Amino acid sequence: MKGAKYKMERIIKDVKTGLNMREGTLDEYVIREQSSYTKLFERCKGKTVVDIGGNIGAFAFNCELFGAKEVHSFEPEPENIKLFKSQKLKLTKLHEFAVAEEDGVAFFYVNGGKNKGLHSLDKTRGREHIEVKTIAFEKVLKKLNPDVLKIDIEGGEYGLDFDLILKSNVKVIAVEIHLVTKSHYTQGIELIDWLNKHFEPMNTPIDTSHPITSWTKTFVGKRK
Repeated sequence: MKGAKYKMERIIKDVKTGLNMREGTLDEYVIREQSSYTKLFERCKGKTVVDIGGNIGAFAFNCELFGAKEVHSFEPEPENIKLFKSQKLKLTKLHEFAVAEEDGVAFFYVNGGKNKGLHSLDKTRGREHIEVKTIAFEKVLKKLNPDVLKIDIEGGEYGLDFDLILKSNVKVIAVEIHLVTKSHYTQGIELIDWLNKHFEPMNTPIDTSHPITSWTKTFVGKRK
């Protein structure tokens, strides 16, 4: 199946930010959860930011608010793209790609529930999928040379070569790490350890010496 059917929700304004969001979805929650990136936003002033997993533009909005020089957001899902564009962000360029290992076309698995931030390249049972264009992670880093990097792609992070970041200009990073499945949990612990090795945590450190019980963990850190 190449296309997924969409239910069109009414567009309303978020009272606090003025961002457009979809009524009856978790878009408002997505807007509020940006507070987990506050330490990163504080280091955005005058910097180039790459936002992998742009969703509806809430992260990019905050980067602009904190004085980023420019923001490059990557989002492949059509309805999120449409809403992102409606935000009319001034310093952000939206790239309609999923970031993956290489350029090409891939299946993108769409969450049919209220959370429109759960779409993923990671194959998910019971979900419809669409075809999206992909762009190589290495190309993104080389072409845009970001100072600040954020990755939130619902398990797709495990398809990226994080060692490429060490060859880039990235000084501040944020990664949402997904630990839902057994394989993701093992990979997630390895990724957290890699991040701790190369970046100094700026939010609450993630302790991997004990079992992690929450589905996701957000790492925000600065380059050592």
